[in-house]
Amino acid sequence: MNRLKHTNAGFTLVELVIVILIIGILSAIAVPSYRGYVLRATRADAKKALLARAADLERCFTRNNSYLNNPAGSCLVVGNLPDGSSTTYRVEADPDGVNGGPGGITATTFAIRAVPIGRQVADTKCGTFKIDDKNSRAVTGTFAATPQDCWGR
Repeated sequence: MNRLKHTNAGFTLVELVIVILIIGILSAIAVPSYRGYVLRATRADAKKALLARAADLERCFTRNNSYLNNPAGSCLVVGNLPDGSSTTYRVEADPDGVNGGPGGITATTFAIRAVPIGRQVADTKCGTFKIDDKNSRAVTGTFAATPQDCWGR
């Protein structure tokens, strides 16, 4: 009546496959969700840059009575975003204008936009951010989000 005790040391193949399956399911849920958070967080770079560029243009208008570049070029405010953000948005003059207003940068008006580049192109909700000299704000995206949704309330 002496029974030998047999202990298993290790995992069976079924247990290992179940663990790998659970990890796969969790990562399939987490990775797209994380990417969505990154896209939303990067939108703040565009908003911050556009508001800063609009403020720069207003200061330029105050000094020169024009939004256009003066001979010294002190009003140049378009280009890639600073501080390493140039891989997500590019700030440029908006030839289409904002909400039907005049486009581009003229002596008395301006319309600028932040166009997504690189990985940020995947942001189909908000897409391109726009602002003009009247502080009118707009966005262009495939899901046609309202400006309040993207710019914040």
